[in-house]
This record gives sequence, C-alpha cells and structure tokens, in this order.
Amino acid sequence: MALAISLWESTLQRHIPGEALSRVSSYDWFVSLAFYPVGLAIWGPIAAAIGISVSLWLAFGLAAIFTLLLIGVPEIRHMRGDHRPSTE
Repeated sequence: MALAISLWESTLQRHIPGEALSRVSSYDWFVSLAFYPVGLAIWGPIAAAIGISVSLWLAFGLAAIFTLLLIGVPEIRHMRGDHRPSTE
C-alpha cells in the first residue's frame, strides 16, 4: 500500500497543475474515505456468507483484475515524466 500511495501521489504531482493540485487531492481523499465505510458494510456480509479466507482471495483476485485492466489502458500505461499542461 505504501508503494501504491507513493506512486499515486507522485503521479498527481507530475500531471496536475500546481494551482489545482490541492483541490484534486482533496477530492481524491474525500472519495476514498467516504466509500471506505460503504465497502466495509458490503464486504462484511459477503465475508460472513462465503468465509473470510475465500473473501480475502476474492478481494485479491478483483484487485489484480482491475489493476490489469488499468494497465491495459494505453494512456495510463504510457505515462512518462512531467506532462503538466502549459499555463501559458
């Protein structure tokens, strides 16, 4: 998680204009924190129904699938360096 957060934060800093970075970052954190309890409320009954071990493997599989799908998007896969839009 620490590696993923570091990569995400550095990507935001590289690709979001400085004057919008705090706003984009706050929306990012808001959505992440707002949906956290929703995920717990949904996943708790699923884990109770199918078992904790199975639900953890299922969560891992879903995370791996979504990661591979994101890597399949050319615009994400080919992100390089400083691509901030020009402020001129």
